[in-house]
Amino acid sequence: GRRAADKARIFAEEALARTRAKLLAMGAPDFDDVAVDIIGEESFWGAHATASPSREVALKVACRHQDARAVGLLLRELSGVALGAPAGMAFFAGARAKPSPVIRLFSTLVDKTLLNLKLIDQAGQTDFEPP
Repeated sequence: GRRAADKARIFAEEALARTRAKLLAMGAPDFDDVAVDIIGEESFWGAHATASPSREVALKVACRHQDARAVGLLLRELSGVALGAPAGMAFFAGARAKPSPVIRLFSTLVDKTLLNLKLIDQAGQTDFEPP
């Protein structure tokens, strides 16, 4: 509907605020990292976004915390806030999401002369020289 991106952003901000208040009350640290992306609004483009206001968006909230229970608390808050969510808000998951490890790819270039490579298979191991 109208102002879909604003509604999604407020929805995420409210869930995060409630979770942070609970973490503070428990003496737990804040999240290490939080990412709120509104898909359909060109949120990934930042200042270069050109999309006109969309009537249909998808909200993605991701976070990192040293304790998985804090992530679970945010997930419960997102589910709880959804019960009083704006009309037209729908969830894509069949069940409540669960905390999961962050898996990232960090690519780097290494001088091949610094490597000692071996191919290992059922027959044994063989030295390998990169071309």
